[in-house]
Amino acid sequence: MKRHILRKLLLFITFGLVSMSFSSVCFSYPEWTLKVAGKVNHPITLTLEELAAIPQTTVSAPLYCFGRLVTSGDWSGVQLSLLLEKVEYDKNVKSVQFYATDGYTVNIPIAEALREDVIIAYKKDEQLLPETLRLVIPGANGELWISMINQLILSIDETTISQSEPDLRKIIQPSPTPQQSPTPQPTSKPEATPSASPLPSTTTKPLNSESAPVALATTAIAALTVIIGSAGLLTYLKKRKA
Repeated sequence: MKRHILRKLLLFITFGLVSMSFSSVCFSYPEWTLKVAGKVNHPITLTLEELAAIPQTTVSAPLYCFGRLVTSGDWSGVQLSLLLEKVEYDKNVKSVQFYATDGYTVNIPIAEALREDVIIAYKKDEQLLPETLRLVIPGANGELWISMINQLILSIDETTISQSEPDLRKIIQPSPTPQQSPTPQPTSKPEATPSASPLPSTTTKPLNSESAPVALATTAIAALTVIIGSAGLLTYLKKRKA
């Protein structure tokens, strides 16, 4: 009988811990948005949920950083050209600048941005990216695979090299020390791609700001479950020793 009670208390605590973990993962980015503006007719700001509602594109590509393979797999997200079509960009636009929440920026020519295999990824191998959103440019050095993207600005200026991006010409030129992935994909190129950092899913929709109260409630219930379960376990152990 005592063992039966102990098992219940342990199960109670385990359930609370699992619930807290689930809450932490699922509600990490409830208010994340992606803004697309600049020389466009219709600027937009999309939540992760709205981004996931756009038809998904999957690209198989290795991520190299100066010739060193960082990772490889199937990246899934939104084709960048679809986002640019939505905002109806000016015909004179020559570049797209990406901004990350950590202050990092990257500029790429509009011609590269319109490639079918260039996407804003939020998943890799069917798993949500911990960095929320990442620019995937097959064949480009890793420094250009900017992560944690929150803003895109379209400009009529040519691409320029800022302090945060060493050499944008690597977008078109192969890495000087190219290496092929151990398991190369048909569509991948033997180029360098980055260690950069994404997140929504088309099957599992990311949450917007309206989900924040749910997140807090779930976390509170899980924490309460752990506290009650722990208190019950301590009481049981004390009585057993007595």
